[in-house]
Amino acid sequence: MQQRRLNIPRRRWADLDWESWDTLLKINITGALNVIAACLPIMRTQLDGIMIHTSSWAYRFHSPIGGVPYGASKHALSDISASLNAEEGANGIRSTALCPAEVATPLLAKRPGFDVSTLAQMIQPQDVAQTALYVAQMNPSVAVHEILLAPVRR
Repeated sequence: MQQRRLNIPRRRWADLDWESWDTLLKINITGALNVIAACLPIMRTQLDGIMIHTSSWAYRFHSPIGGVPYGASKHALSDISASLNAEEGANGIRSTALCPAEVATPLLAKRPGFDVSTLAQMIQPQDVAQTALYVAQMNPSVAVHEILLAPVRR
């Protein structure tokens, strides 16, 4: 049941489904805010820290495939990340929004009408992990606000 809610089938205004949309927004926005609230006091005390958020290409480029609530939630998450850089940089805290296009995950394969044969052509989970590691290992005086990742189209 929960997995269905994370990959909601009714994504368009014509299919308005407030319950599913609210669940997705709570997970993608409120969940991130809870983690941030838990980490900020520690990072402020040590005057150092980096937060890396998994946003989405859909925050920058609306996609009917991703849908209204998903794109809106990722737009909010990217703005939250930018606000951390603006407000917490003085405390040595940096924030990055990783914004990949479609990533080949089991959840994506459950999308209505999804063609599983396209998974190999997409961004792989290890690509996103490697990007996060790159950001985490950067000089602490450098803030990478966002990184857009897209597959090579062949």
